[in-house]
Amino acid sequence: SSDGSTERRAGESFRTVRIPTNI
Repeated sequence: SSDGSTERRAGESFRTVRIPTNI
């Protein structure tokens, strides 16, 4: 997703993996 939660998407896993950008 674009929220940067602890999720692993197909092409976003490299940046959305355990990186809370909402903080």
